[in-house]
Amino acid sequence: MRITRALVNNTLLKSLNNASDLRVKYFKEISTGKRINTASDDPFGTARLLGLNKSLMQMNRYQKNIDDSKTWVQLAEGALDRMNEVMQQAISVVMAGGNDTLDADAREAMATQIQQFLNTIVDQANTKNGSGYVFGGTVIDSPPFTLTNKVENESFTSSFDAAVQLDQTDISDEQVTVTSSDGSVTFVEGTDYEIDRKHGTITTLSTGSMVDGTDYSLSYTTRDASIVTVNEKGTDGKIVREIGKGQTMQVNISGSQAFVQDVNIFQPLIDLKNALMRNDGDAIRSNKEGVLQAEDQIVRYLGKAGLKYNHLTDIEQALETFSLQIKSMKSSIEDVDMAEASVNLEVQNNAYNAALKAGAKILQLNLLDFLG
Repeated sequence: MRITRALVNNTLLKSLNNASDLRVKYFKEISTGKRINTASDDPFGTARLLGLNKSLMQMNRYQKNIDDSKTWVQLAEGALDRMNEVMQQAISVVMAGGNDTLDADAREAMATQIQQFLNTIVDQANTKNGSGYVFGGTVIDSPPFTLTNKVENESFTSSFDAAVQLDQTDISDEQVTVTSSDGSVTFVEGTDYEIDRKHGTITTLSTGSMVDGTDYSLSYTTRDASIVTVNEKGTDGKIVREIGKGQTMQVNISGSQAFVQDVNIFQPLIDLKNALMRNDGDAIRSNKEGVLQAEDQIVRYLGKAGLKYNHLTDIEQALETFSLQIKSMKSSIEDVDMAEASVNLEVQNNAYNAALKAGAKILQLNLLDFLG
């Protein structure tokens, strides 16, 4: 068989190219630390890596959701813990305020404390997480709870020349408006009725134009904001996060459920403040149970927040373990054996250099070499 010069040249170039390609391949493995740098290096391994990378992306997404969820729960837990501290202080005030050796001034000073406690409780109930409210559900443009000093259309039944207690004490000097229940007739203070602003009572005068034993309506303003209203848009919207495959969790706590529905935690403080302002020992002592119930409710939801946090931590640890397993599987597929790759590169360098030397000798031969 006659070997042509072209065949010799092509064979030489093919050998050089193969050796060069292998040199590049092992050099990439050493420089990147990866056995698979292109899909052609290992098509089956590449397919497995794509699946593992997809799983890691899911794990990362779940982890981000868990981090966000833990923030919601931690903020709720912190707010509830602060509320619990305040309620414990309120219980101390009830115990001290019920002592009939105290005078009116001392109890009025305690009422000021209770007002401060109420302010703190509402502030904590309006705790924010970014643009949202921790206890506000999905409503983000207004707080779940509002403290106001405006009382609109409170109903009372007249009793001639006898003081009737109103819902609030410490009424401001602004005008009090008293009307018939249908709003058609407005009555005059000092002529038809008298207001004890400090103690929050109204007395219907028998010499006036109001009728005994009749329902009337009045509107007034208190000195301090001590009326709590719930956002009419609601606080029950669910904020849900996916924390695992097919596993979701509601990360927020409804403000209405935690603070209003079972036990209205605000009302015992309002009632206690009024009882202290009225220097009414029996009423002060009777409010103890309400304050205790409010504290129990706060503690109950504090426990729920703790359970949520513990569950998130358990899921997080499981995700971390699974992620480590996936990364280990990835490493076994794509990571290069550096010692082996170094040996392979050295082998290919030697083969490449040998091919160059052999090629140089072959290419130097001419017609006279063949003719002898």
